[in-house]
Amino acid sequence: MKSDSSATARFVMAASMAICALAAPASAQNSRQRAQLPPVSTPLAEPDVAELVRSLGIVQSDLPVREFLKTWHPPKKIVVFPDNNTNRMAWLREVVPADVQLVEARTPEEGMKELKDADAQLGNICTKAFVNATGPNFEWVQDNHDGVDACFLGADVPSKIKPGGTVVVTNIQRVASSIVGYHAISLMMALSRGLEVYARDDMTGNFPRIDPNQLWDLHGRTLLVAGLGGIGSTVARAAHDLGMHVIATNGSIPKTIPDYVEHVGLPGELLALAPKADVVVSGLPLTAETKGVFNAAFFAAMKHGAMFINVTRGEEVIEPDLVAALKSGQVGSAGLDVSNSLEGNPLLAIPTVLMTPHMSGQASGTEINLGGEVTWQLARENLRRFIAGDRLLSVVNPARGY
Repeated sequence: MKSDSSATARFVMAASMAICALAAPASAQNSRQRAQLPPVSTPLAEPDVAELVRSLGIVQSDLPVREFLKTWHPPKKIVVFPDNNTNRMAWLREVVPADVQLVEARTPEEGMKELKDADAQLGNICTKAFVNATGPNFEWVQDNHDGVDACFLGADVPSKIKPGGTVVVTNIQRVASSIVGYHAISLMMALSRGLEVYARDDMTGNFPRIDPNQLWDLHGRTLLVAGLGGIGSTVARAAHDLGMHVIATNGSIPKTIPDYVEHVGLPGELLALAPKADVVVSGLPLTAETKGVFNAAFFAAMKHGAMFINVTRGEEVIEPDLVAALKSGQVGSAGLDVSNSLEGNPLLAIPTVLMTPHMSGQASGTEINLGGEVTWQLARENLRRFIAGDRLLSVVNPARGY
């Protein structure tokens, strides 16, 4: 038993210490990682896109892009940021007419040079700098990631991607929702059993004795999930299966409330629902409304000793407020896959905090830098649809920013 638990604890601790990997800006970091990975030549099969769309609950646009994007025209040049599979570009070209040029870019600098006369970009994260670097013919960004706050958050959003603009943004909504949601559940279960304490002491084998009153049976406890999208729904369903009571907030009330959720309120109910929960999990996208929403007032409203989990965006949390709440015991523990500041972060020194290095979306077959096939299959389908002017998958609502 000791060797098994020790190996698990070392894994968790290693992940916590690796949090410095978050320091590089996301767009540059992802592109450079792709460029530096050793090439592979894994054969690429024809995907069953209809089944992917059905199984993941992917939403397609109500109208074809040639109708809702008034300036749409058949593209001639598309910049692609591929992964490390040497078959990727040829596989993408299978759905592209001969008169459409796919230009491969391995670094952000290469991509920037090609955007001036390009019609679209596929694969790289949507950033304001990239959108601003595009020329007059540019009309589409396929962001092979979920969060698009790098484009839509702040006062300097490019007019091209604002409501009524000339550029449409699509992303990979729901592709990684299940694994990110299960990561949140993993953090919750680890904290409920004191693994964050054992992980710090397993090297010596001198494990501390944890007061049994600090170890939870999750069955019968209440979980509040903020944001009932793909991630939040996964968390809510799994928590329900663990025997927990699940309540939630969401941007709108679903027409049919899932049977694994007992109550769904609007965002304005978040503070009122906080005292009811033993565990709070953020499933929120980062927007102007959600930035800093988990602050001193929220932590004060939580049930004393409750648990806080965040696997979405660090900017949603006012970290000094969380530190203060943890040190006072108002918040009993925290599981974090994201963080605002890294160097000297006081959260790393708090015994009741378990941190992982923004890796909740990584798993075999999904990590974009290692050839996440579902991501690329949906991107390829969107490539085919955009060229034809058809209905697109996972269109970002520019008014909401997700």
